[in-house]
Amino acid sequence: MAPAVRPHFLARHPWLIGPLLMAATAVGLGLVLKSPDGLAVWVLGGAGGLALVWILCTTLWPSRADRTCPECGAEGLRRMDPATTRGLMCTACGHTDAEASGWFLAEEEGALDEVIAKRHRSNS
Repeated sequence: MAPAVRPHFLARHPWLIGPLLMAATAVGLGLVLKSPDGLAVWVLGGAGGLALVWILCTTLWPSRADRTCPECGAEGLRRMDPATTRGLMCTACGHTDAEASGWFLAEEEGALDEVIAKRHRSNS
């Protein structure tokens, strides 16, 4: 079983999907039918602003490894094998999952470069 993942914003608020699609359609129709220069500037400026905010947020607050065990809820997930990014085990309850990804755990531990280098050496 994979570690717990926080649901995406739209997965938690699915009712927003309809209004967002309708708003996007209205803006698209406004650009095509009316083609006002002012609206195009606002749309492009908003898209550029959102892209800038996204880049700043992902740079300043990078994701962290979730070490919460799906079985017992303790903060005890570790990689099964330090030489690979596959397989997780819980040190609290002993739960194991050989298929779960430990990519973020390896990145947080600083061992990701060694794992990737070893994989490239074995493939060549």
